[in-house]
Amino acid sequence: MNRHDRNARRNGVIWAGVALAAFVSLTAGADLGAQTAAPQEPRFEVMSIKRNTGGGAGSMMAVQPGGRVSVRNLPVQQVILRAYGIQSFQLTGGSDWLQGERYDIEAKAPDGAVVTADAINVMLRAMLSDRFKLKMRRETRESAIYELVFARSDRRFGEKLRQTSADCVAQRNRGTESGGSLPDAARVRGEDPIPCGMVMSGGNRIAAGGETMRRFATMLAPRVQRIVVDNTGLTGLYDFDLQFLPDQGYGRAGADGPVRMYLVTADVPPLLTAIQEQLGLKLQPARGAVEYVVIESIERPSEN
Repeated sequence: MNRHDRNARRNGVIWAGVALAAFVSLTAGADLGAQTAAPQEPRFEVMSIKRNTGGGAGSMMAVQPGGRVSVRNLPVQQVILRAYGIQSFQLTGGSDWLQGERYDIEAKAPDGAVVTADAINVMLRAMLSDRFKLKMRRETRESAIYELVFARSDRRFGEKLRQTSADCVAQRNRGTESGGSLPDAARVRGEDPIPCGMVMSGGNRIAAGGETMRRFATMLAPRVQRIVVDNTGLTGLYDFDLQFLPDQGYGRAGADGPVRMYLVTADVPPLLTAIQEQLGLKLQPARGAVEYVVIESIERPSEN
């Protein structure tokens, strides 16, 4: 066996391991077994981490074509949540600076790497281990959860849920998916269709072009403060645009900050009603095992 064959075989084993280990279930907590990144895991080839001291309310995280990750004015806590596929209520421990300080991060995957959502999250976990010296432990408890299911026995979609077009599926399969709210989301109005690869989750709107139901369930979790498990049985990619009356008063007319880009009309129902009326789905109360993650130690990174 020549060196090329050995390398091809080794890379195949690595990516197969990533596919099995990463995000077994986004909604019930990601694969958190590896506390530190193993040497064989994929890593970013180029990386820049700088603290953002300029202020401002806008923030975003996006994955661009070719595996380039751009983070703007985002707390490290949000990067941890993305990397491990968990919600804020599943994360405890750490210092106040994880939420109070904001960072700009630019990172790029190696040329030719298979850039999937799972692979990007593996690289983010390696970055957190290498540059932030993050160490975590997990605890599993039985807790109240929601199951995302069809509202009707005939499994009919609501008018705001549809299967993604073939062109968008091909684009997403090439690894050009978003990792969060994209910079041009502010130009998308309430009545506009959501472009392929865009995710909007703020104010009183949760919308995406070409996303899985598993990802949608993950977006719902912080709204209801419970893990949401996708039990729709739907595979593939879908377009959805959920508009609802938010709790806690934010996202309403006159709100400040980046949530203004997600404001929609005022005559919308509460979240649980909107899910049923607009998407043809519903949240069904249940009990399930939920992973809670405890930060044992983390350090501020050296900037570059």
